Amino acid sequence: MKLKLHLPDVETIFTKEDMIGSMDKITESIAAFYGDMPAEKFFQSPADGGWSPEKNLRHLIKATQPIYLGLMSPKFTLFVFGAGKEKSRTISEIKAAYLAKLNAGGGAGVFTPIGEHSKVEPEAQKKLVQDFTKLFGKYKQKISSWNEED
Repeated sequence: MKLKLHLPDVETIFTKEDMIGSMDKITESIAAFYGDMPAEKFFQSPADGGWSPEKNLRHLIKATQPIYLGLMSPKFTLFVFGAGKEKSRTISEIKAAYLAKLNAGGGAGVFTPIGEHSKVEPEAQKKLVQDFTKLFGKYKQKISSWNEED
């Protein structure tokens, strides 16, 4: 059985409304992809030494939690640290930079998944999927409270 992740075209998301409108589809697609996966496959690391689907989901959660913490910070924090000096990058530019770093031997650093299970645990799989869904629900709620300029 070959599982396929069906996501909206994230490269066309440019506004807050686009982002909010796509978040449910993205979250549901990722949750279904990992949630519908047989537990044996979810916890199995590939023969090439790469990450198991479980580790990939842990990485997604761990790597995106700081974004939520940033969204939760008071807006005056922006005045303390200031605005970025560079213009915002497109999703395509971010993806290209990310893949270039990986291809150059870069790793996940502090976002390396920890706490993985050494045996098949369907309840742990279900909880990870729920944790992911809950986190992205919080993103949507917080992003909805910000205005476009912010």
